[in-house]
Order: sequence, then C-alpha cells, then structure tokens
Amino acid sequence: MFLTFSVIRLGWVLTRPGDIQMLPRAKQVIAIVFVIQTLLTAITSAAIALYTVHVAQDQGHIEDLLTQSHPGTRPSIKPAVPAFLAQLGGWSNCAAMLAMAALWLYVGFVR
Repeated sequence: MFLTFSVIRLGWVLTRPGDIQMLPRAKQVIAIVFVIQTLLTAITSAAIALYTVHVAQDQGHIEDLLTQSHPGTRPSIKPAVPAFLAQLGGWSNCAAMLAMAALWLYVGFVR
C-alpha cells in the first residue's frame, strides 16, 4: 500500500499540469515525509533479512540437539524456514526503498 501511494504521489509531482502551482517548500516537505517513511521501510527490510540469518542458525542448532541421541543421522529434509528466500526478499526490498528515498531527495530538492 505504501509503495503504491508513494509511486502515485511521485508521478503526480513529476507530471502535474503546469497550471497547478506547488510551493517549493511544500515539495520539500512532501519529499522529507516520503524519505523518512521509505528509510524506515528500508531499515525494517534489512532487519528482517538479518533476523532470518539468526533463525536459520537457530533451526540448525535445534536440529542438531534433536538428533543428538543418534549421531550422524540428521534428517535430510529441506529447512522449514526458507532462509535464503527471506534474506533475498529483505535485502531486495531494502535496496528498492533506498533507491526510492534517493529519488524523493532528487525530486524534492534538486529538480
């Protein structure tokens, strides 16, 4: 929802009709609000990616403890937590949000 609203607002700021005037200060305030929200989303995405690493390590440790009574017989099943997929999703979203924040900075303060 947030990304959709941000993209729509960004499109409006960039392509609004010439007869609709916007104060430069208003454009800067809008940009600051979206930069802050986008950076918070990027930080959350990075935190999820890092947390997933710990979850995967914890899962491996728990599996080792559960199979300790039968050494060398660790089950050959896929992990219950798709750690790589979650890390990829978290870091990809983080990168996309950082790019969106840079775009808002450009639109709000350079253009």
